[in-house]
Amino acid sequence: MESIDLNIDNYTFEDLLQLFKLKQNYDIDELIDKKNILIKIKPDNSQLDKKYYDFFLKAYNVLNEKLNEQIVLNNKKKLIEKEKEFQDNAFIQKYIIVNDENKNSCYKPYDNIFQLVSIHTEDRDILKYVNPNNFEVELPQVFRNVLSLELYDIQLPKYYYNISENLQNTALWFSLPYFSEDPIELRMLSGYYTNVTFVEELENAFNKRVTELLYLLEAYSTPGMNYTGFTVKLNNYNNKLEIYNSQHEFKCWFQKKSDYNNCVKDNWDFKKNWGLPFNMGFYKFLYTSVYDIINNVFYLIAPDIISISISEAIYMEIDKFNYINEIVPYSINTSGTYNNDYNGIVNSAFAKLIMSEIDNAYTPVDKFIRILPHIEGKISKLKFRFRYHNGSLVDFLNQNFNFSIKMGIRFDCKYTS
Repeated sequence: MESIDLNIDNYTFEDLLQLFKLKQNYDIDELIDKKNILIKIKPDNSQLDKKYYDFFLKAYNVLNEKLNEQIVLNNKKKLIEKEKEFQDNAFIQKYIIVNDENKNSCYKPYDNIFQLVSIHTEDRDILKYVNPNNFEVELPQVFRNVLSLELYDIQLPKYYYNISENLQNTALWFSLPYFSEDPIELRMLSGYYTNVTFVEELENAFNKRVTELLYLLEAYSTPGMNYTGFTVKLNNYNNKLEIYNSQHEFKCWFQKKSDYNNCVKDNWDFKKNWGLPFNMGFYKFLYTSVYDIINNVFYLIAPDIISISISEAIYMEIDKFNYINEIVPYSINTSGTYNNDYNGIVNSAFAKLIMSEIDNAYTPVDKFIRILPHIEGKISKLKFRFRYHNGSLVDFLNQNFNFSIKMGIRFDCKYTS
């Protein structure tokens, strides 16, 4: 890796293809698969200097831009072909009477036509639909005789929190028996955290909360005196969290539930992503710190690895037109005769969007098309919902985004005399 040339200007397009082991006519799925190379060399995941990640990121973006240009070019070619087909038939009147005896027949240039609707989240009634993860819009016209709906394109926001009130993972309970057996609640600030910043903020939150407790108990009388007993570390070899206290024994009440306001779904009963302790690698147990007599320190080590990554799959729902089937997550008894908790949802979503750390523009070419089982007489409104697999709504942080819906429509014949 040290001998690699990091000047992107010295590479041809063919060189970049070789760099990512891509063929000349690669598609979007093949390109997204290559993001694993970037993930592996990120400073958080490797010991490499950030300059290597920056170089590969630039190279990836060049390949992505080239692919987007090719997609646009292909779409233009299709449009030109359609236009030529239409012009070849232009000498025929758009609507003519076949004969005087049958007034109910007319010429149709195409059996089906297509209409494209561009929708921006700022188009919604913001007073009625405060968040862009769940809203309804009235279409600019009533679409009749609809045969199909397709997600034509979508551009989602780039920035998401991985620790937030919406995800219900900002709080935990702990205690210092030396001062009190009663647990106190710690709350972290909502935001996007890397492994490094997560560990730092967690350590600060532990010490800050104890400082507040000691002032309340009047254990501290000197203004500005802060508690510094807690240290939080991430073991780079096994990716497990380690909590230390150089002054006092501590207990973590991870079986104690915290309350969150304005949440549609309660995550506490989930088997995964049920709260901050899960992200730290712990279970819903009461943990008591262990004393290390050699180093004179109390400590806890998480049984599982840290897990604070953002879910890459976002499910888009269109009310009344969903067709993707899902299995309900977190089952623990799918083969038992009794108390079998296997479950599935039919027609649960319209599209499954795989987020990329590199590019948020998503062009789902011929992927999400719903051919309706019947002709929809008219569509004047569409209602959308964006969620994760566990049912929690996506927190877009009030960032606006946009997408297009393509409708296949049976030709509406107009008669002339």
